[in-house]
Amino acid sequence: MAHVLGKRATTVPQRQRATARTTLVNGRDFPACTTKPEHCELFGLTYERSAPDGGDDGDEPCSSGDKVLCSSLAPTTAQVDTPAHTLNVLTYNIQERFWFISHDGQRERSCRIPAVLRRAFPDVDVIGFQEVFMGGCFPFRLSLRDLLAQHGFPYTTRTVGAIWPPPSLADADPDASKVEPNVDSNVDHKPSFSSSSLTHDHDASKVDSKASKVDRKVGLQITNGGIFIASRWPIVREAQHVYENADALSWDAFAKKGVAYAAVNKTDASGATKLYHVFSTHQQTGVVWETKVGQARELREMARRLGVPSDEPVVYVGDYNVDLYTEPTLLADVLSAMSAQLPAVVGPRACTVSSENDFYPEPKCDWVDYTTYSRDHQRPLHATMESVRPLADEPFPVCYDRGKIFRLGYMWPDDDRCRNRNVPLTDLADHFPLLGRFVFPK
Repeated sequence: MAHVLGKRATTVPQRQRATARTTLVNGRDFPACTTKPEHCELFGLTYERSAPDGGDDGDEPCSSGDKVLCSSLAPTTAQVDTPAHTLNVLTYNIQERFWFISHDGQRERSCRIPAVLRRAFPDVDVIGFQEVFMGGCFPFRLSLRDLLAQHGFPYTTRTVGAIWPPPSLADADPDASKVEPNVDSNVDHKPSFSSSSLTHDHDASKVDSKASKVDRKVGLQITNGGIFIASRWPIVREAQHVYENADALSWDAFAKKGVAYAAVNKTDASGATKLYHVFSTHQQTGVVWETKVGQARELREMARRLGVPSDEPVVYVGDYNVDLYTEPTLLADVLSAMSAQLPAVVGPRACTVSSENDFYPEPKCDWVDYTTYSRDHQRPLHATMESVRPLADEPFPVCYDRGKIFRLGYMWPDDDRCRNRNVPLTDLADHFPLLGRFVFPK
């Protein structure tokens, strides 16, 4: 039996049990195939076999050499059950930007993230992702969503602003009409201008919808917003919103930054259930007060328009792009506009963007990621947020070429076009994820 609303699943969804696989081929050399079995390890995957046709992957076979079939092994760390009235949520900006912006191990890092998070945080219920612009790992073959499903998070929202959302969750839940379809890729197939409306909602009577428009205030917004939510528990309702307040002259104007929403129905081992309303956001860079506070107001208005009952919990997670230390007044204004409360900071780390991270050799300590809760809704009895540092088991090499704009396509770690080859990383993103723990009334 798969997940059913109001009941605890008695078996693991098929997408979680299955071994995930992909074939490797060096596209620069194809149809000559130069990939080797050891290349699987570059992406944290395990070698299975080699063949000219890549194991019947349906693509053109090699003229010489072999394609390599790699797999992601099933998780060995058991997920930890927690009471239904507790919510453990991660927010993670994974910096998976398009190749034409930078090369900094997007593929190598994102392929490893689900397995590392499963081992490090087996009691997490929900993850809010930011900057997943391409889909993670190998889109269309072995995406971040495929790996998340394998590692215990089979339910996801659509990516904010993505225009092509193929359904792929029906095999995980027979009652797919009640659960929004999964998305296997974030790729926009053509440039599009954003709608300012709430979209993909399952209770349209509560949410107004506006026609798509070109708004000079927000800029072109050519790419998707890179934001989605992954859940261990069924997502019974979802929506998204692209911010209307934005700086049209910034790099952010090219992305549909906004908010992903998921109503998550958690069930514990006793059969008790609780519904949580989770909002994941990535707000504007820079320090323009009107933009930051305007986006915060839009976030609060989204919750109001969704008709979230005041006696149910609401959490706002994500990259607010406001520093806890150097911008306290702006942060207070943003939180006030959201009607949100900052939990207590716990743990040894004082930053979410830090020179402790492989990405920052120079001294740096910013706190820009948050897991807050709404003061307009049910409040937690206890709430904390902690900056955590999940690491790869061993350093892995990447092409680190952040200064070259418009360099298209993936570059292997030793690619001769890369200025900084085989740079070793153990961190999986330039931000540390933030772990929020909430205890609500039963």
